[in-house]
Amino acid sequence: MLNLLFSFKGRISRQQYWLGLCLICALSAIAMFPTIAVASVAPPHILLWVILAAAFVATFLIIGVGSIAMAVKRSHDFGKPASWAFRPLSGFKLLFSEGEAHDNRYGIAPSTSVPGWPVFVGLVVVSLVVPCVVIYGVFFAGPTWKWPDCKPTVTAKGKSEDDAKVRWREAVATSYGRAYADSGITFMGWTACVGSSCTMSARPCVQMR
Repeated sequence: MLNLLFSFKGRISRQQYWLGLCLICALSAIAMFPTIAVASVAPPHILLWVILAAAFVATFLIIGVGSIAMAVKRSHDFGKPASWAFRPLSGFKLLFSEGEAHDNRYGIAPSTSVPGWPVFVGLVVVSLVVPCVVIYGVFFAGPTWKWPDCKPTVTAKGKSEDDAKVRWREAVATSYGRAYADSGITFMGWTACVGSSCTMSARPCVQMR
């Protein structure tokens, strides 16, 4: 599997290409979806957010490199250079056409034997089951993870960005209580400065326990 996803040499058949795509979908579900789900309800701890961001980026890179490597080897299967795989409409041929049956300059003809349909079905099931399990565990069964409770948008102005943030917290504390002002959790927030005036707007939230 590692050679299928990360090697740029040789050729792969149409069946192997489809297997790789199913594998990438399963990896996406296993790695990216839980990361996004946890990030959506995680408390504002810097270390946790750094770990989540690193996991997301690493997964994105793995999927990106794997997809490119398979497209390159599929292009080789047609006797074409790597750049051919990224031309308009080439993707349809990569997905649905058989490559050259004989050996070419990129290697011997790939074997058409791949794991049977149970493997494909298993990958599809994993892609569907993992998100469902994560949704249930994070949002319903988890003892601590719950959706944040957010209040309507609060807007405040100040002489600087820091001053606008201070005034925003004061306005939130006055309207909704100190817990919302000190939580550090916001939704749909933005800060903009024009000349000597800055404006901060965001929905204040607290993590439900």
